[in-house]
Amino acid sequence: MKSLIAKLVVVCFALLAHPSFAKEVNASLDLSKGSVSKNQKLIQVKKDDFIVLKVSSDMPGEFHLHAYQLALKLLPNDPQILRFKAYAAGRFQFEWHPAADTVPITTHRHGPLASLEVFPN
Repeated sequence: MKSLIAKLVVVCFALLAHPSFAKEVNASLDLSKGSVSKNQKLIQVKKDDFIVLKVSSDMPGEFHLHAYQLALKLLPNDPQILRFKAYAAGRFQFEWHPAADTVPITTHRHGPLASLEVFPN
């Protein structure tokens, strides 16, 4: 019995000490006129990390991470939280679409707002 308990303790410590042990990553994207600052353009995590992303905007619209099938509807000065697990490795684009009645259709943003890089364990 002592041998079994000792083995379980060793396994538990090995799992906790393993470098790929998932962690929670907190990040923010603060949109101003449909853009974010340079220091918010890239979020880097490891596969299986849990991401808590606070997103705010000074104008209404929709925020997307298409590869993960995630979206938020945003209102001015009403931050929203997006929680998800980084289950796929790669580089994924965050997109922003302002509400149709806030900007002329010719200024609709189609390019990436920021990127999420998920590294393999």
